[in-house]
Amino acid sequence: MKSFPALVNLSDASRHELADLECCLIGRSADANVCLVDAECSRFHARVVRESGRWFVESLAPRNPTLCDGRVIQSRVPIRHGAVLEFGSSRFRFEEHSEEMDRDADINDGRAKLANVSEAEAAMSAGTPTKSSRRSGAHVLLTAPVALPDGMAVSIGRSSEHCAITLPHPTISERHLRVTRRGTTLTVKDLSSLLGTFVNSHRLCGEAIARPGDRLDVGPYTLLFDGQSLIPASRQNNVELKAIGLRHTVASRENTAGLTLLHDVSLAIRPGEFVTLIGPSGSGKSTLLSIMSGRQRPTEGRVLLNDRDFHADFEALKEDAAVVPQRDLLHETLTVEQSLRFTARLRLSTDTDEESLQARINDVLETVQLREHRQKQIRLLSGGQIKRVSLAQEIIAQPSLLFLDEVTSGLDEETDRDMMKLFRQLADTGKTIVCVTHNLGHVEECCHLVVILAPGGSMAFVGTPIEAREYFGVQQLGEIYERLTAKSPLTSSHINSSHIEMNWTQRYLSSPLARRYLQDRMPALTTGTATESSPEGLEALGAAARRVSWSVATFDVSRFTNQFSVLWQRYLTLFVNDRQRRLHDGAAVCVDRRVARRSLSRF
Repeated sequence: MKSFPALVNLSDASRHELADLECCLIGRSADANVCLVDAECSRFHARVVRESGRWFVESLAPRNPTLCDGRVIQSRVPIRHGAVLEFGSSRFRFEEHSEEMDRDADINDGRAKLANVSEAEAAMSAGTPTKSSRRSGAHVLLTAPVALPDGMAVSIGRSSEHCAITLPHPTISERHLRVTRRGTTLTVKDLSSLLGTFVNSHRLCGEAIARPGDRLDVGPYTLLFDGQSLIPASRQNNVELKAIGLRHTVASRENTAGLTLLHDVSLAIRPGEFVTLIGPSGSGKSTLLSIMSGRQRPTEGRVLLNDRDFHADFEALKEDAAVVPQRDLLHETLTVEQSLRFTARLRLSTDTDEESLQARINDVLETVQLREHRQKQIRLLSGGQIKRVSLAQEIIAQPSLLFLDEVTSGLDEETDRDMMKLFRQLADTGKTIVCVTHNLGHVEECCHLVVILAPGGSMAFVGTPIEAREYFGVQQLGEIYERLTAKSPLTSSHINSSHIEMNWTQRYLSSPLARRYLQDRMPALTTGTATESSPEGLEALGAAARRVSWSVATFDVSRFTNQFSVLWQRYLTLFVNDRQRRLHDGAAVCVDRRVARRSLSRF
């Protein structure tokens, strides 16, 4: 009989149970509770301790790193169920409880909750929620599998008053969709939502029939229908990004075969990691960022977002990602709060009330540290403050994946440090962040990983900034550029001199770091997406797409009307603010002229 919690060795599946221990020492020493035969481990490498009912892992070896879910830990950090701990080359999974027991309990709990609100849902489906249902909170927060009663219509959305199943995210409408299970089929109807409902990556038009194995995408949530239940998988602050064999070639006058900007680049970025792309000019950093953000398709290779093809499913997944460009695209005569308000009204659900809208703006202003500048016009802000406004514009809709395209270029060292610390704070909340930068002064302090590209678009290194300095044998990251522009890779203490003739990619793939940051993160992948739709489901979707109902046309007109209204109000605000600025500047010019005339009259 298995007991929990336990450390499970991923190489041989051996279990080390922790139920009777308050502190578990791990290392090469025979006195350790978990003794490892591993040359990369210290005698006492780390320890797992229980404190106030919670489990923590603490590194004891300053020279040999301890990793938790791919991150090097410097002090004691809490560990969750399923976390992967790495001690040298040994990898363990922390199991705090039985997954099968929890899954069954979650399903039964969801079934009981949904059964209890069946009467309230009948009123909510008609759009008339009862007072009793509001008082009792008759809804299920969809964080675990929920069994759907046969024949009952169930509404799903952001509002706990109008829907039996709640998905809390500002881009999801109050009443987003309605599902009705009949046997093993599910009728899905979008309720005029702003961002739409996607069934197997196809945007829903009218109604469609989903069958077991089909997938529903609602904002940052994926709902898998298994024939009886909806199994949720949230991408909110839970995005893993993988690039597999990316190659990109463009037409060239000098070369008929084309110019290769990227050559066989592969990497994996885990949720909550802040990763920086660095390399000399012409190494393909901006091209890689553009492909990984979905703005450009590669000539070869794939980009996976939570193991789904990002480019193939872009319409269903694009709300998870945001790009902060190098050039600030802002209306400088608007105040900071006006700019964020118009952006929020365009990107958030149209049924968001004023109180929720203002709360979201206040939260974003607090995050980017611009609360005291909310009434200032953007043209009066400093360069670093303008960058913060650009960032605020993109995170207003709570994306889980951020791409930063040289956003710190042109900033002074202090402002660059503040911005990099802000990006790290966002990553610590769970957001996955990919950044291109030429300023390397604060990369080591703030970033989890660096991806280094060599001239010609090949990958030279993936690892922590400290490991990068040790790998290239330099004191500062900026000195790596000199190594990369050399004719051949230089040897280091852990690379045999016979590799000197190999290119940068081959050299890295032959190093121990490649296993940790590439091979262990990217197991064998299938060629298809995570969930393939059945032929019957696709046929039903195609038929539904051809049945464009009046409700769909009304939805399109409603969305166009809302956006036109917001854009028109923004135009009027810009006109008024610009006119006031001209009057102010004109008055200032007149004063300057009078002062100049008085000065000249003295002579």
